[in-house]
Amino acid sequence: MKNLFKKAMITMCSAVMLMGISIVGVNAATVEVGDFTIDRSYSYGSYTTKVKSYNGKGGDIVLPTEAEFSGTTYTITEVGSAFKDNDTITGVTVPEGYTNIGTEAFSGCTALKKAVIPGSVDTISSSAFLGCTALDTVDFAEDTASSLTINAGAFANCTSLTAIKLPARFSSTRYNFLYGCDALTSITLKEGAQNFAVSDNILYNVSGD
Repeated sequence: MKNLFKKAMITMCSAVMLMGISIVGVNAATVEVGDFTIDRSYSYGSYTTKVKSYNGKGGDIVLPTEAEFSGTTYTITEVGSAFKDNDTITGVTVPEGYTNIGTEAFSGCTALKKAVIPGSVDTISSSAFLGCTALDTVDFAEDTASSLTINAGAFANCTSLTAIKLPARFSSTRYNFLYGCDALTSITLKEGAQNFAVSDNILYNVSGD
């Protein structure tokens, strides 16, 4: 009887695992939207839709806002490591609605000169713009999200960046996100910032955290 019970439990567990694998397989998908490959994945009860790769010729680009999967339209909210080491894009506009610029999303984009970041972004992940040596303009649009976390090395070694104006929603950071920006001479904050202050081009956390 015990052996039969063990076999039944093993069979049930195997079935549950296979069901889980098949659910992931059904819900994970990619589609092409213009020059971009968009990935949709399912985790913790919801879908995440992100830019997975770029197949275009470069220049100034605008990321797509929506992608259709099996007849349903999803808002794209993340940039994955789609542009890592790309040497053809010269400018990127991330549209309103995106919330996360992922780890190494634009790292090593040595021709990238300008990035426009929407007010909806609440996370710029580690090394997102690491080593973008031509980057000299970062424009943060007016806030629509309530906060912004900039993680370690997000703009590290952007050696052409001379000035950066951070948004009022800038609320937390992880270590030095501007290390190696040797040409940087001006750090400012937009009016209304509460968590940080700038004095003599030094950024201070005044939130008490």
